[in-house]
Amino acid sequence: MDFYGFDRLDYLKSGHCNYFCSTTAENINSSGRIIMVKTSFQLYNSIMNDEQLVQVSRVFKVTWQQAYRYIFPKDQLLNLDEREWQRSLLQPGRHNIIAVSDDNQVLGVASYGRARERTANRGELMTIYVLPKYQGQGLGDVLLTKAEQGLHLLNYSHYILWVLSDNHQAMKFYYNHGWKTNGVIKEKIILGKKFR
Repeated sequence: MDFYGFDRLDYLKSGHCNYFCSTTAENINSSGRIIMVKTSFQLYNSIMNDEQLVQVSRVFKVTWQQAYRYIFPKDQLLNLDEREWQRSLLQPGRHNIIAVSDDNQVLGVASYGRARERTANRGELMTIYVLPKYQGQGLGDVLLTKAEQGLHLLNYSHYILWVLSDNHQAMKFYYNHGWKTNGVIKEKIILGKKFR
């Protein structure tokens, strides 16, 4: 199984399109498509407290368990350690956007910042995770748009992200938002399994 790289140029800087994002019912994503959000939520530009940190790490865990259920053994997914994500979420230079419901439950998260591989001055979309029962309702579209806006504000003109080749749902999501594969294949060990 391969680990594919994706690229996206900053269309805000090149003047190809304009977009905005709010938590209203109608948004325009970076590809110019109108997206309808079916869930009421608020966006926060950082993790505000320990309870939100715990909830965000649970979103990671639950989403991994759903997205990678055919890639990793079930017992490994059930025993994922949320503390690992909590540590990485708090790394310097990592920006987190969280979507929180009206009853203060974290529904989704996007993380971005300078590319973790420091070989080029590029921004990286590190993660977008939305709880499975809220997927397909426009929340991921809003999180992606806000993360792209954040990368733009950090003055990156080129963004990258990494996707497991068997994660077809994620690949389709990024293609639909203007991301393109860049031909780079990376090797990484995840949960003891080697990905090239």
